[in-house]
Amino acid sequence: ADFLAQRVEIIDDVVSVTSISGILKDLNDGHLPHSLEVTKSLLRESQQVDSYISDDYTISLVKVRLDLDANSDEIIEELENAIFDVKSKKPSGVTTQISGQAAVSVSLKKAIQPDMQKTSFFSLVAILVIILLLFRSFRHGFISLMAILFGLLWTFGFMAILGMEISSVTAGAASMIMGIGIDFGIQLVSRFRQELKKTDFKESITTTIMGVAKPMGTTTIAALIGFRAMSLGRLTILADLGTMMSLGVLFCMFAALTIIPAVLVLNEKYLRGKK
Repeated sequence: ADFLAQRVEIIDDVVSVTSISGILKDLNDGHLPHSLEVTKSLLRESQQVDSYISDDYTISLVKVRLDLDANSDEIIEELENAIFDVKSKKPSGVTTQISGQAAVSVSLKKAIQPDMQKTSFFSLVAILVIILLLFRSFRHGFISLMAILFGLLWTFGFMAILGMEISSVTAGAASMIMGIGIDFGIQLVSRFRQELKKTDFKESITTTIMGVAKPMGTTTIAALIGFRAMSLGRLTILADLGTMMSLGVLFCMFAALTIIPAVLVLNEKYLRGKK
């Protein structure tokens, strides 16, 4: 414990390290006792022993207090390196395990990342199949997908700016954002295809944006009100989920009104050869 505490103290973002060895040093003029009897005698005198060592002396705890702005992934990697460095100095049969909020957060992220990728992939494939059957055009189907592709990209980027982490609850929000956000892309592409039968693509895209902006904006506002209501409760997990869903819907609408019209015009002007 003493070797580990000394190694951990030099890690960045570590505010303080306390262990049973530190308590013994404080009780023994800054030195570890060299006899078992003196050690047990000092442990009986201290009232902090129960917080750092078990009654049968088989389990010892080293408490590490971190800076509030510490990165969980980086600090856990540093702690694992510290444990690896002191392995040669600890007695045989001694095992070391990292616990606490930071360790749980990193382990949870590693556990949910494969599931998040799997659900997002199957959701994207299912949506692609549906819109291809709807439009009967790979080009227009892919263009409508840009609403959720750019919407999700901007959502996760803005979450990183806000310092939000992916939890077990928010991990599944990507699939829900896809289900809601694809509606914006379908509305705009469908309206554009209808207008294109009447006039050229320049007037069609103008009429399309003017026609769908109001209903899409109303839908977004209604969705934002509902998702923001989730933050009124006491559960912070639901509040984070509501924030992520709000950002997802908002950015999907922005992508539908900015990215998709530009791509539709480029498609008609260059890929389809219309002048």
